[in-house]
Amino acid sequence: MMKKPIAAGMTLLLLAAFTGAASVQASSAESFTYADLTDVEFAFSSGVGAWGTVLTVDADGSFRGDYHDSNMGETGDGYPNGTIYVSQFSGRFTEPEPVNEYTCRFRIESMELSEEPDTSDIADGVRYVYSEPYGLDNAEDFYLYLPGAPVAALPEDFVRWYGFNGMDMPSEDYLPDYGLYNENAAEGFRGYYTTEESDGTESYIDQLVRNAEEAAFPLEDDLDEGNMSQTELNITAYDVYTIWDDALNAIWKHLQDTLDSETMDALTAEEVQWIKDKEADVAAEASQFEGGSIQPYIESTTAARWTKERVYQLQERYGQF
Repeated sequence: MMKKPIAAGMTLLLLAAFTGAASVQASSAESFTYADLTDVEFAFSSGVGAWGTVLTVDADGSFRGDYHDSNMGETGDGYPNGTIYVSQFSGRFTEPEPVNEYTCRFRIESMELSEEPDTSDIADGVRYVYSEPYGLDNAEDFYLYLPGAPVAALPEDFVRWYGFNGMDMPSEDYLPDYGLYNENAAEGFRGYYTTEESDGTESYIDQLVRNAEEAAFPLEDDLDEGNMSQTELNITAYDVYTIWDDALNAIWKHLQDTLDSETMDALTAEEVQWIKDKEADVAAEASQFEGGSIQPYIESTTAARWTKERVYQLQERYGQF
């Protein structure tokens, strides 16, 4: 189902798109304008079913984005290939108000959805359910945290969404990238710079994969050593899955923005089948340990294996983009 993790003890990790992003300096809150965000993409994602919300902000404060979630096990008459929840939205933020030197506050002035929520269509055996975008739900005040904001001064809920235990941060004390916090819903977006910060030897997809490897490999080593309790194994295995799932989400969004419609349509059909096969294998493997303390570990490690392989498949095929 939507926003439902596959393992107990959910830990949220958000993957940085560029390790060099922290070198980009933001203006102070007093001098901040929305033009500072024109090279930034905000992402909010995690969990089984590859759900996520991505939005961009223009210089005039208008924004646009999309939300997606999938459940290939949610089938019915006319949609044997599962269900995908989608939302495309656009709107405008109010003028930013500085709160302190590293924080601005604003609200949604207006927002429109491309389709009426809770309506649906069926195409190619898949049911598409139009939904409210997760992360913008129940929104009142939004807080924008600038790079360099002290982590200790930020809400704990935001920090948990932004990154786990300082991952991808050059220090434990300061944010390396922009952060966007929906205070009322306690939900946080991380900002990724979309301009290239590398020396040109790596493509965008290559950098995403490298960052995933740097985050996942130490945890995979910990799992191989096995010097943890079952609860710790379950949590670590879920963390590994989440890293690869976030990388896959980021690659998929990039391909949507890059590939021509014909190629993307074919790839989407392939992805629908891949998700269906992955979820069937996860269910089959976990059923052998149903009700046992090891079941979440089996679910997460199986899902991570499938997702990691898919990341490398897409890198090999489209790594030049």
